[in-house]
Amino acid sequence: MRLREALLPRWPFGGERYLEAALSVISQPVGGALTLSLTALLCAYLLTALRSRFR
Repeated sequence: MRLREALLPRWPFGGERYLEAALSVISQPVGGALTLSLTALLCAYLLTALRSRFR
């Protein structure tokens, strides 16, 4: 508990709750796979959007 208080700064409106929830989901195997696939989809979307803009 002390280590958590030292490493995580206090966020307004209880933001640390959301951060802890996100980290617990990502630490699960399905959550990690979901995060990886969403990151890949976002990168592909950004690449296609930028590619059409610079042509």
